Amino acid sequence: MKLNEYNRFWTAGQRRYPGTDSEFIWRMYPGGPMKRLMYRNWQPQQPDFGHLYLGKLHLTESCIEMLFYYYRRGTRGGKWNDEYCHQTNYALCELNVT
Repeated sequence: MKLNEYNRFWTAGQRRYPGTDSEFIWRMYPGGPMKRLMYRNWQPQQPDFGHLYLGKLHLTESCIEMLFYYYRRGTRGGKWNDEYCHQTNYALCELNVT
């Protein structure tokens, strides 16, 4: 895959209590252990705790995505943004090779 200005990737970051303005944590898989978010790499003005109201449905930006398009604007790529978890993004995976 070639990185371009539209690439967005999910990380393992999410809100401790999705749907609220709670702190962000790392959770490697659903129901897995929660770890405090020690490292932060937010893009400017983030997280912004966005809310979306669709009739009776209330969504909050509860997941962390990594953005690569800032690299093209002369700043470092890989900055974070809080986003609605239902958005379609690529996934980042890690594999330990020995």
